[in-house]
Amino acid sequence: MSETKRVIRIDRTKITDRETCQEYMKELFELPEYFGGNLDALADCLSEISDETSVVMSSADLKRAAKSDYAWKTVRVLILAALMNPKLNFTIE
Repeated sequence: MSETKRVIRIDRTKITDRETCQEYMKELFELPEYFGGNLDALADCLSEISDETSVVMSSADLKRAAKSDYAWKTVRVLILAALMNPKLNFTIE
């Protein structure tokens, strides 16, 4: 039996500032109500993902994210979470 994998596509244009970024992450990852709305809380919640989940970001969006301090920090959290959680995969296409 094949396992269903959840695919989440990151749209860099939705990561404009801290507030909108955290709202976007909460929506995308269906984070719990207790999500603290900051990068540490995002990392904590991503570490709890127990279903196979693939996070996909285009290389163009990754380049644009590198130009914004908060967007780049968010991408780093996603990458580190994928390294720490075997159920989470981060892919650049």
